[in-house]
Amino acid sequence: MTNSSDFDSEKAVLGCILLNNEVIENAIEILTPNDFFDSKHQRIYSTMQKMYENNEPLEPLLLSKRTMDCFPDVSVSEEELQQLADSAPAPSSIEFYAQRIIREFSRREAKRLLDLAKKEIESSEDPMSKISEVVSRMENIRSEAMDQTVFDAQSLFMQRMEILEKKSEGLMENDIISTGLRDLDDLLTGGLRFQHFDVLAARPAMGKTSLAVQWAVNCVLRQEISSLIFSIEMSKEEIMDKMISNESKIPYQKISSGDLEAKDWETMVDLGNKMISNPSKPNKAGIFVDDVTKDLHRMIAIIRRCVRKYNVKFVVIDYLQLISIPGKFGTRDEQLGYAVNLLAYTAKTLNINILALSQLNRGVESRDMKRPSLSDLRESGNIEQAAWRVFAIYRDDYYNQNSPEKGLAEISVLKGKISNTGKVQVYFDKECTRFSNLAWKVNGE
Repeated sequence: MTNSSDFDSEKAVLGCILLNNEVIENAIEILTPNDFFDSKHQRIYSTMQKMYENNEPLEPLLLSKRTMDCFPDVSVSEEELQQLADSAPAPSSIEFYAQRIIREFSRREAKRLLDLAKKEIESSEDPMSKISEVVSRMENIRSEAMDQTVFDAQSLFMQRMEILEKKSEGLMENDIISTGLRDLDDLLTGGLRFQHFDVLAARPAMGKTSLAVQWAVNCVLRQEISSLIFSIEMSKEEIMDKMISNESKIPYQKISSGDLEAKDWETMVDLGNKMISNPSKPNKAGIFVDDVTKDLHRMIAIIRRCVRKYNVKFVVIDYLQLISIPGKFGTRDEQLGYAVNLLAYTAKTLNINILALSQLNRGVESRDMKRPSLSDLRESGNIEQAAWRVFAIYRDDYYNQNSPEKGLAEISVLKGKISNTGKVQVYFDKECTRFSNLAWKVNGE
């Protein structure tokens, strides 16, 4: 090896990926196969990328076979790859080692360009011009990575003008997701937005899961927007039953028990025709449910993959306090702060909306006024700060059997960075756990 390579860092990156497949997403954003010095490492990493895109597990035996299938001139044994995994550092350190690889790639590329420049300048009739060309080449080392993150204001302005023109002419999809609740959309100046991280909070039994599922179904059936639901608390079967009940208006209890009448089956068939994929429409929007994943980093990797593979634009996480968050933190507030900031960054960079459900403090139950406020959010400081909007649900008839607002629910916007705050009153069908439109008012007016 030469001084312009970091063989150990290359092995570390490959080993980290074998230990935790999800961290390849971090590597992909930084490294290309050509950044590796060792040709075998280049081929292994290239094969890893292809396998990951095909949702294949990155484990030594299969990776060995796939690498030799893709590159017959290279020999990679299962034992060799297992040794990479066994000697790898913590997967969370992959970006550190990836940056070391980039540093050595840049050094090698600079040396190569300087050697080439020396020959060109000696034979050039205009050496000053050649020197300028060499400087330009040197500046362009790793320019692709820089171009992805740094934009000049003039270019941004022109891009926004083009996008606004296309939107006004109906030639481009909107960046707003309708909630399906007309009055709430009015309050939100259109609906939920891409690139935003929002929070929906409520005490248990208020219907927050049902409302989030309703929004996800509305995305798919009425807006052709694919949705992904992480259900940490409820099973995928229970989530599916909620979808069916909510959309078909068949009572949830009847679906859970299987006590369906002939007309219910007809309704189910109609709903199935809307939701089940049609071979003639391969790009039809769909709903995806994950009831297993709770690790934060794995969750984000799955979001990235679903955005890339299925064009998912709306993500529901049910719920925030159940996410497993790796790392050492001084307080639970710091731990959740790390999670919500990472989710907010993911929503922004992937141009999607992420809606995280959250519990409210038990203190709500012990006071006379049970309508929620921002301070009722569990470990609220960082959650409130990261969210573009914070929604809350309140049902008076849950606490007061003689309530004059029986069958009604309030959806409040407790925080809105670019929209109104206030509340809308909606009808709540408890049997189908479905919310529907009534009238709205802002700040009690």
